[in-house]
Amino acid sequence: MTNHSRRSARPHGGCAWATKAFQLLFAFTFVLVAGCGSGDADEGDYADADYADAGYADANYTDANYADGDGDDSEWGDAEYGDSQYAGSDYAPGRAPNGRSDGGFGNGGGEMRGTERVVLFDQALNMPRAAVQIPRGWRVYQDIATDPSTGTSARYQVDFVGPNDELIRNVRALNYFSMAGQSFDSAWQYSANQALQGTLERLEVGRLGPSEVLPRTRLVRELSQRVQVQALEAPVRGMRNGKQFAGVVHVVNMPTPQDPNSGTVMVEVLLAPAPSLEQLRQIHFQISQSREDNPQYQQAASQMSQQAMARDRAQSQQWMAQSQAAHQQRMASNQAQFDAHQQRMQSQSQSFDQMNQQWMSDFRSSGGSAWAGSGGDGYGSHEAFIDQIHGQQSFADPYSGQQMQMDGQYDYNYTNGLGDYYRTDDPNFDPNSLSGDWQAIDPMNPNQ
Repeated sequence: MTNHSRRSARPHGGCAWATKAFQLLFAFTFVLVAGCGSGDADEGDYADADYADAGYADANYTDANYADGDGDDSEWGDAEYGDSQYAGSDYAPGRAPNGRSDGGFGNGGGEMRGTERVVLFDQALNMPRAAVQIPRGWRVYQDIATDPSTGTSARYQVDFVGPNDELIRNVRALNYFSMAGQSFDSAWQYSANQALQGTLERLEVGRLGPSEVLPRTRLVRELSQRVQVQALEAPVRGMRNGKQFAGVVHVVNMPTPQDPNSGTVMVEVLLAPAPSLEQLRQIHFQISQSREDNPQYQQAASQMSQQAMARDRAQSQQWMAQSQAAHQQRMASNQAQFDAHQQRMQSQSQSFDQMNQQWMSDFRSSGGSAWAGSGGDGYGSHEAFIDQIHGQQSFADPYSGQQMQMDGQYDYNYTNGLGDYYRTDDPNFDPNSLSGDWQAIDPMNPNQ
C-alpha cells in the first residue's frame, strides 16, 4: 500500500442551504462526500460549463446500456507524489485502534484476504480526517483540505487505485441553485466530468437511474434518516490500453426542503476492466463500510461550521438592519417630496384663484375690456391667468428688455443677464456653482 498526497485546481461550489447536511457530511466524507466549498460565485459557476469543451470531448451521455467493444489506448495519468507519514497517531497507516486487526474482502469469486489501514489526511488543518481499510496492493492518492473559515472542503479528491487499474474516485460535493440557472442535471454531469476526466478513451456515460447498492451504504442510510436523499447511478464504459473498461457513476442528490430544484449533489466513480466490475463494487462497499472518523477532526470542523454560521447570521442581521434603515429613509424622503409637491400645488391653486378673481374684477370694472387690467409693463391679471393655464412663468428679461415666457413654474429662478435662465425648486441650490454672474429673478406679478 502506498499513500500519496497531491494538490489540484478544481472549481468551488456555492454554499447556502445545506448547513444541516454539511454537519452530517463531516462524519461521512468518504464515498460520495467531499463537503461544500465556500468559493465565490464566479468560481462555482458550473452551470455554464460546456462539458464537451472541458477536457471531456470524448465522452457522451446516452440512454443506453453497453456491450463490450474495442478502442484505443489511454493512460490513467499517474504522477509522482510524496508519501505522507503520520507516525505516532492512532490514525497512522497500518495501525488499528482498539486492537483491531486487518480483515478480508469477499470478491464473490473467492476470498481476497488481507487489508491495510490508510489515513485520509487534511492538509489545511494538518490532522487526520478519517481512516479506511483497503485491500493490500492498492494505492491511495489524496488531496484534502478544509477551509478554516467555513469548516467545509476547499479541496477534496481521493483516488483508490487497484493492481489491475481499478479506480474508485471521490470528489467534492457541489451545490446547485435554481435561482442561479443551475440544475441537478448540470451539477451531477459537471461533477462526473471532473471525476472521469483523463480516465478512459471513447468514454460514454449512460442513463442515470435508481441505485440498488447505494441505499445500503452507511452514508446514505445515515443521511436518509435526516434529509431527503436520492441515490442514483449511471453506467460507464470506455477503453484503456485496448481493453474494455466498465464502471458506474454514483450520485447522491439532497434537494433543499424549500426548493426541490436546488440542493447538494455528491458524485463518485468506479472503473475497472469490464469482467472485474462486480468485484470492484464489492470492494467499494467494504471500503465505505470500514470508515473510521477522527472525532478531533469532526469537532474542529463542527466548530468552524458553527462559527461560520454565526458570522453569516450576524452579517445577515446587519444587512437586514441596513436595508430596513435605507428603506425607511427612502420612504421618509418620498413622503417629504410628496408633501412639498402637495404644498406647491395648493399654493399654485390659491394663486390661480386669486388671479382669476382679480382678472374678473378688472374685467368688470373696465367695462368688459380684458386688457384694461394690465400694468404699465404690459403684464396684468389676464397674462397671469394665461400663464397659469399653460403652466408657465413670465419674466422681464434684462437682456432683451422683453417679456420671456418659460415653461414650468419654479420657486427659485436665476438669470445671467444674457438671456439664459436656471430654474429649480431646490432651496439649497447655490447659483455661484454656475459659470458666470447669475442673479435671482422673480417672475412677473400683476400686482407689482
